[in-house]
Amino acid sequence: MTEDTDLYTAQFKIEDIFPHKSVLARYMVRIFLIVNQVTYVHEKFLELPKDESINREGKSLFLLKLNCSILREAIKLFAEAEKNPDFLNFLDQLSPESKQMLVELHNFYEPFSGSFTELVLKPVRDNFFHLINDSGMESLLAKNAPNQSEIIVGKTFADLYIKFADDISSDMLIDQMKISGLTLIDAIRNVSRIGVIILKMSEQLLSLYLKPFLKKP
Repeated sequence: MTEDTDLYTAQFKIEDIFPHKSVLARYMVRIFLIVNQVTYVHEKFLELPKDESINREGKSLFLLKLNCSILREAIKLFAEAEKNPDFLNFLDQLSPESKQMLVELHNFYEPFSGSFTELVLKPVRDNFFHLINDSGMESLLAKNAPNQSEIIVGKTFADLYIKFADDISSDMLIDQMKISGLTLIDAIRNVSRIGVIILKMSEQLLSLYLKPFLKKP
């Protein structure tokens, strides 16, 4: 493998770095899939317009739920990977700071009962991908029955905004926060912190994993 120091890029044949028969390699690739997803969501947050339009509000809600869903899967992956001795030995190479962040990450899902993952990440992920069940939707519609909402239609699909769907989605999220005992702001802070931990730890894991393969041209 060669490293391009101008662009800070490295080119390699995948089988040389991530052999398919290596359990550690497979876990690392799965972690890097998560890293890309978290990074993409973060970039989309930064691209949102600064004004407080309802479109911005709807997109922010969508990205928050998507982020929660990705982080739920990331936590499941780390919990699974840490049962593997090869991965555990690899984690031993982390710096003290990263090991402390790993402990902090554990606090978000261990013990699972009553954890932030159980009370916030999991239900948000479930509702985001599976959609709320029929009885839940019935109660949400009944609760919002007297409220005013709207649908915006323009010349293109990009102009279409079904605001009432986001109203329902937002209400669903607020109800979930009440169950968790957290405010929405506190939940967002926790979601942001989990993302930071995973990105920082993964950056070091990537460096540790690639170090034996990097060769100066």
